[in-house]
Amino acid sequence: PTAFAPAPPAALGPQTFGMPTTPQAQSQSPMLGMIVAKAPMRSDFVAVDNSGTKLTISLTSPGDLPSPLTLVNEMAFFLLPGATLPPKTGLM
Repeated sequence: PTAFAPAPPAALGPQTFGMPTTPQAQSQSPMLGMIVAKAPMRSDFVAVDNSGTKLTISLTSPGDLPSPLTLVNEMAFFLLPGATLPPKTGLM
């Protein structure tokens, strides 16, 4: 398995994450969650293309993330319960 390497604080902002899914599945229920230390869990990712394979989430600091951003030293992304991926696919 590939280890997750957090983005440097300067790179934080709207981020795009590939997820093999359909726009219909995204609109039905969230599939992807994100946890940042000292911040609430987020699952409000939005598809940014018609295929639904790229998602984005907007983060602000202060607000969604601790301030200063140098306090963010870990981020975790995960599939929410009930989310499934097609065979031979994965998250990156």
